[in-house]
Parts: sequence; C-alpha cells; structure tokens
Amino acid sequence: MGKNSDKKRPSHTLISNIGYIFRLQWKYSKASLLLLLLGVPISLGISYCGIYMPKAVVEQIMTGGDFYKVFIPILIIGIITLFLNISNQIIATINFALLPKFKNCLLNLKAEKCLNTDYENIESPKFRFLMQRADEALMGSNSGSAVEQMSKGSIALLTSILGYIMFGTVLSFAHPIIILILTIMPVINYFVIRSIQKFQYKSKNETIPLDKKLWYIATNAENYKSAKDIRIYGMNSWLINMFRYFTKERLKWDVRLSKKHFIASVIDGVIILLRDGTAYVILIYMVINEQISIDNFILFFSAVGSFTSAVGSIIGQFASINSTSLIVCDLRDFLGFPEKFNRLSSDSDIFNRARNNPTIDIDKVSFIYPESSKQTIKEFSIKINKGEKIAIVGLNGAGKTTLIKMICGLYTPSEGSIRINNVDIKDYNIEEYYKLFSVVFQDQHFMPVTIAETVASTNSDMLDRDRVDECLTEA
Repeated sequence: MGKNSDKKRPSHTLISNIGYIFRLQWKYSKASLLLLLLGVPISLGISYCGIYMPKAVVEQIMTGGDFYKVFIPILIIGIITLFLNISNQIIATINFALLPKFKNCLLNLKAEKCLNTDYENIESPKFRFLMQRADEALMGSNSGSAVEQMSKGSIALLTSILGYIMFGTVLSFAHPIIILILTIMPVINYFVIRSIQKFQYKSKNETIPLDKKLWYIATNAENYKSAKDIRIYGMNSWLINMFRYFTKERLKWDVRLSKKHFIASVIDGVIILLRDGTAYVILIYMVINEQISIDNFILFFSAVGSFTSAVGSIIGQFASINSTSLIVCDLRDFLGFPEKFNRLSSDSDIFNRARNNPTIDIDKVSFIYPESSKQTIKEFSIKINKGEKIAIVGLNGAGKTTLIKMICGLYTPSEGSIRINNVDIKDYNIEEYYKLFSVVFQDQHFMPVTIAETVASTNSDMLDRDRVDECLTEA
C-alpha cells in the first residue's frame, strides 16, 4: 500500500455514506434517529433565546416601563429556555442508551460477515485490513464509534446549517458584509484541517502494520507459552530492540501529525482574531453613528458569536464526518466484500446424489495465492470414484493441503474445475456442500464446550443425548 493506494479515491461518497448510516439506523434503532432529529429545532430554539434575551432586557429598560412590564417578557423567555434545555438533556440521556444498541447491531453484522465469508477471504491481506478498519469504525473511543459519530455529526451539521441561516438572517438586518466576512475566512481554516485529516488517513497504511508488530511483540512478551522459547533461544534482547525500533518509527508519525496540528492551531487563532474583530468593529461603528439602536446592537453583537459558532461548527462537523466517512467506506467495503461461492440457490436432488454416490473429478486445476507470483498447484487432474481410498504424497509446500481445501470448497481454483458427479462445485450451495465432507486437518483445536455439544453441533438445551450416543458408537 504505497503511493498508488494514497491516490485512490474513496469507494463511496460522503452523501452516500450518510444515507447508508441513516438507513441502517432507521432499520435497527428508529427511536434514536427520531430523537436526534427532534433535537434540531430544540437546539436552534435554545440558541435563539440566548441571543434574544439580552436584547429583550435592554429594550424593556429603554421603553421605561415599570418592573413587572419589564420582568414578564424576560420571565417567559427564561421559562421557554429552561423547558428547551431540559428537553435537550432528556433527549441526550435517552440517546446515550439507544445509540450503543445501533452500534451493537452493526457489530453483529460484522461478526456474521467474519463467520460466513469465504474461507479464502479470511486469508486475504486486503480483507484482514478492512476487518481491522471495520473494528475501528465500530469500536470507537470516548466520543463513540465512527458510525455513531457520523450519525450524530450529520445531525449536528444540519443543526449548524440551519443556525447559519437563522443567525445570518438576523445579521443581514445590520450589514450583509458581516455575513460575508464571517463566512469566507473560516473556509481557509477548513482546508488546513482537511489536509491534516488526509495525512492522518493516508498514514494508516504505515501505522497499522507498525501497531500490529508492536502488539505482537507485547502480547508474546507476556505470554507464558512463549516464555521458555524466549529464554532458551536468547530472544529477549532481540524482542526489546525490535520493540524500541518499532516504537521510534511509530512516534515519528505521531510527531509529524502533532506538528501539523500545531500549525493549524496558530492559523485558527489568527483567523478568529481577524474574523470576529472585523465584525465587531463594523457594529461599533454603526452604533456610534446611530445607524442601529443599543438593543439591536446587543442582538447583533450576540448574533455574531452564534453565527461564527455555526460557521465553525459547519466546517468542523463537515471535516469530522468527512474523515469518519473514510472509515465508513472501509466498513462498507468489508461488509460488501465479494463472495465467490453460491449462497442462494439450492438443488436438493444434486446434493442428495452427491452425498450418496459421489464422484470427484479434478480437471486441470491450478491455484495461486494472492500477492504470489508462483503457482502452488499447476494443471493437476485426478478422478476419484466412490469407495476409492487415495493417498496424496509430496514434499512440504507441494500443495497437498491446498488441494484438499479446494476440494472441500474452502478455496476456489485459479484455473480449471472441480466437479462432484459432473456438477461444478460452484453450482452447489456452499453451506450444503460443506456437509459432504468430514475433514481432519493437521491443526486441531477443541471448542470450549462439552463433547456431546461438539458431536451434536448445538447447545445443551437442544441436545439429543440418544442421538449423540448413537453417533459416537457408529464413529
């Protein structure tokens, strides 16, 4: 994954990913999406009350009314603000519990993909890379997983856009040039943030392998099974040196990223000074020259802060979900990773004939592993009739296990075909095809269940003890 992968465009657009996440959220957690949408008008209402309250106070004082006449409108605005804030907190609390349910449903999808995908995908470097990226999209940190961030971030972006329109409309009554200044200058900051995010995403191609190596060394250093080998073969010094070397390489990327963030912070500070300072100078000039009243000056002054917050939020949220979108692309690519074997159609007659009277015909089969330039098996042919016992002998690496895996439907031939009773194995439903074979590979592992559950391939609640005893007796 070098320069060519850096230039590769994302597999899905930002809009497509937002729609994808919302469709999944609607499918698995409608309530959380509806509550997020309900929070939009509530947030806008809180923001508007925040800028209108000071204006209302000054306006009532300037009219010279009595205390109650001044106090009642302010009390009403205060009660509305309190109600909106309480509603906002209730929505946030409920969603805090609902959003993890949405994420857990996607974790189930990821687990199903891992368990049901073609076996050769598990050995594919690209698939394993996407699997790790899918973990990043679903596991997340304190701010939530990538899918949660995209969901909440997209709603926050919508809220900011509507806030931009609302506060922009207020400021247009003062001077349109204020809107122009407050809008254009933050765009510069956006491109700075965007360049950092692109660098951070591209650096994953280098940092992920380093993180894997560091994790491998760290886990084996504390694994008691490796302890005797480390000591007997004097590997401790080598492991320590390798850990130090990979740590230095990893820190180089962190330092480069920190430098970029520092430059971005300096640029952001300068932009804020120029942006807000210019807007405030214009408003002060207008109030001194009596072009706007004191109460409207306070309204516009407050609106500047809210408007800049909306602009900053639009840029920040857009940059954030754009960055998250790249991870969601990997999640979608993982869940949609192509499968070669048939999982749809099923012909019971073909399956029954293959089970009762199997003839295996291997015709000029070749196989080459991904990212390998040499064929492991080349134009191999053999026919195995019912009842025959065949021994395949060869040197290590000759392709014996690879051939067995192709016959069992774990690998697909690069060339040639494998037929059971003159039916290509690609035409069988793969789940049924697996049932034709009982394979004992050289690497065996006991499952953490009882022998009875292993024989029955089910849990204890559905166990038929007599059937288990019968199978063990026959075996």
